Amino acid sequence: MANTKNYSLRERIIDYYLSKGWYTRKQIEAACNRELEAHGENAITSRQTLINDFLNIERKYNTSIDTKRVGRNTYYRYRSRGFSVYKSELSFDDYHRLKGALQVLKSFKGMPQFEWVNDLGIRMNIRLYDHKSRGPIVGFEDSSLNTGIEFFTPIFTAICDKTTLDIDYKSFKRSDSKIFTMSPYYLKEYNNRWFVLGKSPGYDKISIYALDRILSLKNAGVAYEETAIDFDEYFENVIGVTVSDHPVETVEIWISRQQLNYVETKPLHRSQRLIDDDEEGGIFQYDLIPNYELEQAILAFGEHAKVLAPESLKERMKARIGKNYENYE
Repeated sequence: MANTKNYSLRERIIDYYLSKGWYTRKQIEAACNRELEAHGENAITSRQTLINDFLNIERKYNTSIDTKRVGRNTYYRYRSRGFSVYKSELSFDDYHRLKGALQVLKSFKGMPQFEWVNDLGIRMNIRLYDHKSRGPIVGFEDSSLNTGIEFFTPIFTAICDKTTLDIDYKSFKRSDSKIFTMSPYYLKEYNNRWFVLGKSPGYDKISIYALDRILSLKNAGVAYEETAIDFDEYFENVIGVTVSDHPVETVEIWISRQQLNYVETKPLHRSQRLIDDDEEGGIFQYDLIPNYELEQAILAFGEHAKVLAPESLKERMKARIGKNYENYE
């Protein structure tokens, strides 16, 4: 069995000597042991360890190691002079894996700060021109279709540089726009929409603006107001982006048997726990601040969901469903 412990360290030493010229196994082994001992690791004790390392390098990097006998000693070196595993071209499988990783990053296309991903992809495609093309293996929604995405980079930059912004904003509730000054703190995506959170002068609470409702923005040129908010904690007990002063409540939702497995594998919130289960369905419990996004998530299940607690959320859901029913009368 191959000795994989400390292999990466041994590989580096072996590669160094094989690329320099002819060395015996004992010479290379002594060099490895000096390095291992310097790192507080156990020395090589088996002759077969180094032989297996040679074979692994040949297979892993598609190279050849030559041998020659001089008296009673056997010497080793790379067949290709000047070869090193740290200079070698990436294999096709390596490129394929990198292309898959780039494809994940390209899910952010449309955001200018990720343009380097496209540039790198172009250079990789040039290097891969002589290989059989493989189609994409991961699918993402196209973020470039999101209106307002052009504001992502200047807001992102303002957050990094701690500069204030004047945002010309038109909400769905107003017929005209209004300019808000803000110290931006955080960008958050929810339901394929991006939002910026920050502090506006004269407001005690955090303000939130949807990027797709921004008409324009510019540097405000006023002092930036720092924040100590940990936004991971800030959003810990909510679904979506709406955070209120309402206390955290224990929310219980019944889900039908048809949708039970779906909710189990795709939790509505990280606090989700199944507290009851029978042939009709199951009851999930959450620690949440009820908000509009929670209501929307429940409504999405239609007849397969029912709020059991708290009573205030249950009543709001009944009222909304009642109004929805009236639309079909």
